[in-house]
Amino acid sequence: GVQTCALPILLLKLAGVPDEAVIADYAATQGYMEKIFAEQRKALLKAGHSIPDHVLASQPEEMARTLSHLTGRYGTVEQYLAGCGLSPTQLCRLRDGWLLAPSAEA
Repeated sequence: GVQTCALPILLLKLAGVPDEAVIADYAATQGYMEKIFAEQRKALLKAGHSIPDHVLASQPEEMARTLSHLTGRYGTVEQYLAGCGLSPTQLCRLRDGWLLAPSAEA
């Protein structure tokens, strides 16, 4: 679910990725994670835990709702991260490091 991908969401938004692309990327996760979600659900049920379907899913509506909340409550990702204690210098370093980091293949 959304709670497992907070850092990638913040990094994508900090890099200027449009909401539509973040939502599409998140929705694509469902296909990649289906087997893992099924295994997690089975283990939780075996341990006697019930879990709502949306927790082990990557529904685009959930991501759209999360991004809407982020924007509505904090304005921008930069404002949210500043509220978490990051300085303007740290935000610039994070954004520049994320955008300008050398690829692993280079």
